[in-house]
Amino acid sequence: MNRLPVLACLLLLSSGQLQAQDRDAVAPMVVTSDTGAYCQTLLAEIRVHPVLPPAVRELQQDGSRLCDEGLVRSGINRLRRALMVLRSGHAVSEAGQGTLPHG
Repeated sequence: MNRLPVLACLLLLSSGQLQAQDRDAVAPMVVTSDTGAYCQTLLAEIRVHPVLPPAVRELQQDGSRLCDEGLVRSGINRLRRALMVLRSGHAVSEAGQGTLPHG
């Protein structure tokens, strides 16, 4: 049996692991879970923005309400979407289809 292909695969895998370790050293991984505390973390990130487009405000309110009602996963999804919209600089259209620039 030729061991060269096996050794080449192991070398490639180990180099990928080293690169991943280097990347983790630069930007530590944040572990999240579907908890009320994570809802509050996301809400705090949204509140940093002084002006919220109406669609983002609605996502924030829906997410907060869902988290309060114990529907944490759904609430987190809304809050994450609100943050994505804020970071992209676009507002969600009224129909929820795509995005529209806001400014």
